[in-house]
Amino acid sequence: MKRKLSPFAALIAAVAFIPFSGYAGDGTANLVKNPSFEEVNPDGTPVNWVSRIRKHEKDPGKQATAQFKLTDDAQDGKKAATIVAPEPNPDRSLNMAEWYQDVEVKPNQQYFLSVWMKAKLRCGWPNASVEQLTKSTDYAKNVPKDTKSLAELSDKEKPGEYNLYELKFKTGPDTEVIRISLRFQDMGAGTVSFDNVSLIELDKTK
Repeated sequence: MKRKLSPFAALIAAVAFIPFSGYAGDGTANLVKNPSFEEVNPDGTPVNWVSRIRKHEKDPGKQATAQFKLTDDAQDGKKAATIVAPEPNPDRSLNMAEWYQDVEVKPNQQYFLSVWMKAKLRCGWPNASVEQLTKSTDYAKNVPKDTKSLAELSDKEKPGEYNLYELKFKTGPDTEVIRISLRFQDMGAGTVSFDNVSLIELDKTK
């Protein structure tokens, strides 16, 4: 079933799921720091990753409840980054919980994002996205119009198991930073886990 994107998601562009193509395993250097969440800060949070709940777009006083934690339900290794929403948020279409990391990139360059996601949901949906930014974290202008920025659930996923989601995209002429966001969209009820995140720079011939 197609879902309408929220006004925020519409700004980030179109939705795409790309079947496995082999880019993630070709030996190219992974630009993501702590991609499998094995490095942990003293407070128990994953090194180089930030968690947050985006506030209600129309009423900043409204905010959903979510738990961010590292679990042993890993796709590979010992840890995964998990978001748990115990109860549905009544206005869930305007809330989003996410783990994110900012990565410096080159302008006008092809990149490839891959992430393993596992979901046990009553409602809501997980996705992985890229936002193109400047170093001042402003949204980059002149992002290629045909650039897709979201890898999400499709009809091909295996419910309750880890599935690989992939996204090939090109940066714009003033893009300096990519924000990789691992999201529980619409803030429904359930558990979403993420593991083994990869961002690689592609050869311009690919």
